[in-house]
Amino acid sequence: MKTLILDGSHSSDPQAVNIIHALHKHLPDAETITLREQKIGNCAGDFFCWVRSPGVCNTNDDNRIIAEKVMHSDLLIYLTPVTFGGYSSELKRMVDHQIQNILPFFANVNGEVHHQKRYKQYPNLLTIGWMDEPNPQAE
Repeated sequence: MKTLILDGSHSSDPQAVNIIHALHKHLPDAETITLREQKIGNCAGDFFCWVRSPGVCNTNDDNRIIAEKVMHSDLLIYLTPVTFGGYSSELKRMVDHQIQNILPFFANVNGEVHHQKRYKQYPNLLTIGWMDEPNPQAE
């Protein structure tokens, strides 16, 4: 199984280090991309990836390489500290760029409206988030 881990943790986060080690123990061939070390700009929202260059972001940075790796994975793991009840800004930047991997058209799936798939197969997704201490309000 080809596994890709998108590490959205902050620098020197001991919890992230522990989780990554545990993941690699069980998934020794997994590739980890540390997002804070990548050049990933903000999504421009210009929809070039849908209209002018289908499947390819107009911004030529590391997100293009990562998006391709995502689509060639069987399992995609989002790894992130829980920040303001959601994921880190590093992971959000990459998640925003995933729009290039879907179509701008909609379909009804079990009574819900979804974007149509651009590709035949997509990886399974596992998200792992953590907080330094319990916080019911952030949860």
